[in-house]
Amino acid sequence: MIAASSCTAALLGVGATPALAAYKAQVQGGVLQITGNGASDKLSLHLDPNNPNVLQVDVGEDGTADFSVDRSTFQSINVDAGAGNDEVSMTHSARSRPAADDRRRRR
Repeated sequence: MIAASSCTAALLGVGATPALAAYKAQVQGGVLQITGNGASDKLSLHLDPNNPNVLQVDVGEDGTADFSVDRSTFQSINVDAGAGNDEVSMTHSARSRPAADDRRRRR
């Protein structure tokens, strides 16, 4: 489910790598917290094509994983995209670009 300002999805699964300053990602109490800023950004969440036990967070949706998170470290995800005209997408497969029907716009 993707809501206007937050996304909570139950998934199985931080060892995060450095990312763009527009977003922060950390696991707290079994929840992967992803927080954006006031800019209009694109954010994609998908499984690592080489390791389905890792969730990749792609800020800017440029095909580069800005965060890689071990799925065993969290049970749910909360995305607060912040202000702006953000686009957040999530897929349950290991593909670098989400299908058009997986996308939801935040206005």
